[in-house]
Amino acid sequence: MLIFAFSAFILLSAGAVPGSDTTPYFPVSEGTEWTYDLRAAGGSGELTQWITESRAVKNGWEVSVRTRAKMGDDAVVGAERLLVSGDEITRVAGPQGRLSPGLPILRAGARAGDSWKWSGTVTSLAGTASAEADVYVLQPESLKTPAGRFDAVRVQVHMRITGEDGVAELVKRYWFVKGVGWVRVETDMPAGRVTIVLRRFRAA
Repeated sequence: MLIFAFSAFILLSAGAVPGSDTTPYFPVSEGTEWTYDLRAAGGSGELTQWITESRAVKNGWEVSVRTRAKMGDDAVVGAERLLVSGDEITRVAGPQGRLSPGLPILRAGARAGDSWKWSGTVTSLAGTASAEADVYVLQPESLKTPAGRFDAVRVQVHMRITGEDGVAELVKRYWFVKGVGWVRVETDMPAGRVTIVLRRFRAA
């Protein structure tokens, strides 16, 4: 059950999201590292993420992120790829597979109350499945974490993947901070909620 929860988790202002500051919402430098406190139905642990590769692409950076989650004697590693372009973050791939087209989880200029839809495919070793998602920009929040207090932009992603066994759903809520990335993520699944909260951030 812990392995399932980890795998599914690692996947995936009333004013505008700031656009005058050129600092991206997600860092793009290789070696950047985050350490999070991890809580799930089965207990607590630690999750670490770090950027292993970053390369310039048209209109931004493609960033590869490795993840290691540990709870008791159980440990899981995973990886994902993001396209970072200013205030925009698009998930290109994760443990579930490659997303085509990429799924925008934050858009430049988005305001609380804004939403957008996504549809495409997820390709993994098991094959290709159709998928869709609804993304909502929530009210901003001043959030206290072990790493400090942050003014965060909140986004909720409700994703559905249709496969041979039916529809798999999960809801993820992100708290984004400029120059830091996500400082808190909640993932709701049938097995329960998995939460990570930033404990330490090390910029490269």
